[in-house]
Amino acid sequence: MLGVATVVFWLSFLPYLPPITLTAEHKDLVAEAREAREYAPAMDRPQELLERELLSALRAVFVQWVAVVLLGTLSGVLLIVHPSSGRILAVALCSVLLLTKLISILSAYPHIGQRLHFLLVVFLPRKPVYVIHNEIIATVFYIATIIILLRAWPPNTYQAPACQ
Repeated sequence: MLGVATVVFWLSFLPYLPPITLTAEHKDLVAEAREAREYAPAMDRPQELLERELLSALRAVFVQWVAVVLLGTLSGVLLIVHPSSGRILAVALCSVLLLTKLISILSAYPHIGQRLHFLLVVFLPRKPVYVIHNEIIATVFYIATIIILLRAWPPNTYQAPACQ
């Protein structure tokens, strides 16, 4: 059951993968960044160069998340067909992602409240499903997976000798 839930959870990230081509919204973002070059001198470059850098960054994030989704899906399949291997992969992946999320929050110290304010007040109304899925459900899933799989480890394989 946990294996099926794991596969479904990781596949639910597919709609959130970043695009690998520039959309009109991205081009507007680059244009706005160029207008703010007096405040951000790094943006004082040709628009084509900024667009190429943004596209490169989007593709890198896309590849990273495809790898994470594939590993997560593989861990779910392994939990079904070979539980001990799936358990190791699932716990390792969830631990790394939970640690990444924790470091992200703690790196904002002492402005953690501002980061959470931005996330919940600014970003939540714009993309509620994304925030709820990636910030709340995913965190709960990582913690629950680690607890469930470590609590059942190592498996009890001892069999008492038969009485004669």
